[in-house]
Amino acid sequence: MLDYDAGKHECFNKFFSPVFARDNGTVHVPVVTDKAQPNSLTDVELIYEDIVKVTHKLKPRNSMGPDGLSSAFLKKVASGISFPLMLIFSQTYGRPPL
Repeated sequence: MLDYDAGKHECFNKFFSPVFARDNGTVHVPVVTDKAQPNSLTDVELIYEDIVKVTHKLKPRNSMGPDGLSSAFLKKVASGISFPLMLIFSQTYGRPPL
């Protein structure tokens, strides 16, 4: 058992060094130029029927989200909450609801 820092360092280095390669400058890392624009979600279509369908497809055994609501509960109230959700999402994305 290693009880001093230098020994631990040497042991880790010996174990992990074969996994890594030294940078010799030959690997080309591509530059990412196609970044998402700030308003890239402007083409989101919010349709009431789609929100109802997606809500009904929730798996009832999934754990609760941070809001404390279970997916089983959301499935039961899907038809009642889909229209308000559509309005909230529409306002969030700055689009009129369909």
